[in-house]
Amino acid sequence: MIDGINLHPHGHMAMYDGQYWISDFKQWHGFYPGPDYGSARPDYKVYRHD
Repeated sequence: MIDGINLHPHGHMAMYDGQYWISDFKQWHGFYPGPDYGSARPDYKVYRHD
């Protein structure tokens, strides 16, 4: 769960499939879903299901 930023106040959620981070699309460039998040680098929390 990634905290919100100015242009995206509701934050973002994605799941890791072992190779890619996927939300409603495959995030080709890593953990953050786009350049706005990549520049802001907001806080996040990782949850794991065992």
